[in-house]
Amino acid sequence: MAKSSTKPPTIASLVRLAGKSDVAFVNTVCGMLEEPDFDRLYEFLTRLNIPLAVEAAEEGEKRDLATLKMHVPDFATEIHLSAAFEKYFERHLRKIKWFISHPEETSIAPGIRIFGCMAAMAELRIRRVLILLGKQEVLTPEEWGTARELLNRSYRHFRVATSLATENWVESLLENCEQENVRASLAVLPDHINAYADRLSALRDEVDARRSDLAVQPEGYPLVRPPRYFGGDLLDQTSWKHYWGDVGTLADNLRQHVSL
Repeated sequence: MAKSSTKPPTIASLVRLAGKSDVAFVNTVCGMLEEPDFDRLYEFLTRLNIPLAVEAAEEGEKRDLATLKMHVPDFATEIHLSAAFEKYFERHLRKIKWFISHPEETSIAPGIRIFGCMAAMAELRIRRVLILLGKQEVLTPEEWGTARELLNRSYRHFRVATSLATENWVESLLENCEQENVRASLAVLPDHINAYADRLSALRDEVDARRSDLAVQPEGYPLVRPPRYFGGDLLDQTSWKHYWGDVGTLADNLRQHVSL
């Protein structure tokens, strides 16, 4: 009797599957993040490429990102994977910019789906850092600096994508397409942005709560609480309020545009 094959699906087939719909994207990425093969994960992330005309799922629901059992072994692995995450974000920011330079009513729904996938990826990266911070009570300065940088990159990517989608893209659509149709198609986006932002804000609160329980061990010095460091760091209260205000304003401005 022939043995059943246990060969995992190829990276190419997984990338194709992730590009079928926004639901397929989230669920395929989640499945990969739960596997312990980081070489496959790195290749998968670097090759992720959601089609410009990505469709809505006919059935199924996105997985709950809060329930994932992700493998996050150490800071070195996360630094390595960070380059792959960055490639994903850069590639899909370019897609939003393509929508800006090629305004079409038919691109609105796919553009909103791509934006949602980017928001989901930002959340996943933040959750991975939280897992790392939960693994140990004392960090080196380098480890805490890495955690802060990964968090800040994730939040910045979300803000850049939000800015492009709610300002440049909306302006381009309203200038070049039938305005009533544009407003009707974009009507769901403000609520989507607020929902994504609420989830990311809650995670930021979790990070800050965890920070209060951690310690950093500088070489040759006593233990200290992990500092927030620079004024531009989103763990700083003033910087966070400014960031949060920016995102909220972008969503509110879009809501005004689509309700005219």
